[in-house]
Amino acid sequence: MAGLLAVHTRCPLVYVQPQVELHLHIEGTLEPELMLQLAERNGLPAPFESVAAARAAYNFENLQSFLDLYYAGCAVLCKEQDFTDLAMAYLKKCAEENVTHTEIMFDPQTHMANGVSFKTVLNGLLEAVESARKEYGVEAGLIMSILRHLPESEAHELMDVALPFKEHFVAIGLDSSELGHPPEKFQSVMARARKVGHTGHAKDSATVRPQVNEPWRLGDHPLAGGTPTWSMVHSYAVKCCG
Repeated sequence: MAGLLAVHTRCPLVYVQPQVELHLHIEGTLEPELMLQLAERNGLPAPFESVAAARAAYNFENLQSFLDLYYAGCAVLCKEQDFTDLAMAYLKKCAEENVTHTEIMFDPQTHMANGVSFKTVLNGLLEAVESARKEYGVEAGLIMSILRHLPESEAHELMDVALPFKEHFVAIGLDSSELGHPPEKFQSVMARARKVGHTGHAKDSATVRPQVNEPWRLGDHPLAGGTPTWSMVHSYAVKCCG
């Protein structure tokens, strides 16, 4: 969000406009202070010796170095309250920056590999979503993400666990390492997702070619992933990840 704050300084009109953030990986918003606090609260070794050391590590050079940091932070997220605290810290910043709608990607496979249940992750995030709606007036939707570097069979295992809770997220997407893991790797998962929803593009779903981090939409929310049209967002300043 630092880039947007710079835009606010140059163009105050952007700041006063209600804003929409359509692509946000919630685990990637974990600040060093909260990371170390959660490690201590959960009796875990801190990923870094100090806040300063953690901040220095945030000067990553490429996607993989960012992902290494990202997964180190994920290791301190163990309990529902951890996920609530993580999401609330982000949603509070949304309110401060006049973001009124956000779509949050989350990585259940990462946490399940650390022994954290899908329900723990989801319930913690949902608590934050509801609290932010009441306290800040920020509306948030959840996008369940599938890790690209894992085999498609494990994505189907995730779907088995997640689909009974599908009413709680607006889309299914892809994230993690892109090199060597094209979206086409997940064609059968995409087909399965389309049976319970449709893609988030203004095209016939059968013609949509999977793109990097393209979410497969599960509901009829006008901003639930995909590429928004101007008619959808004409009164918003839109923040997207390219």
